Amino acid sequence: MNMKYFIRSVKYFFYFAILFGIIVSIIFYTSKPNVSGITVFDLFKEGSGIKILIFFIAVAALYPVLGFTKKKIYTNNNFADKKKEIVELFENAHFVLADETSTTMTFILKNKLLRFIRMYEDTIVIDFSDNPVIIDGLRKDILRFSRGIEYIMRKDSEE
Repeated sequence: MNMKYFIRSVKYFFYFAILFGIIVSIIFYTSKPNVSGITVFDLFKEGSGIKILIFFIAVAALYPVLGFTKKKIYTNNNFADKKKEIVELFENAHFVLADETSTTMTFILKNKLLRFIRMYEDTIVIDFSDNPVIIDGLRKDILRFSRGIEYIMRKDSEE
């Protein structure tokens, strides 16, 4: 198993557990129980804690596979010509160029609160060393940016 995958799984396990705890606490403390002396833990049947734990482990183990992806974008080797427009595409979406090498560009979110909420799993890496260009990151961002990059690549060929 890849270490990056393992770290993501652990992060999402804690993220889901904390989110679950917050939601259950909000529900418990905003409702008016008829019985005094009831605690948050009384909301669950005996033995359900293990089932919830197993559920969180399973979801945390699967989420990195489902939530992150790599996508190939065919560019007809004109990526370097469009690099400035691609950087602008990311900047308009509030991403900044965090690192650039001769064959890759790495973007991260500009907003520190959003980065924290995403547990610093907001990195998008574009590898343009070959055709197709490979874009790697969170699935929803990859789908959005790959369409934008494909549009930029097609724009001149249609004119």
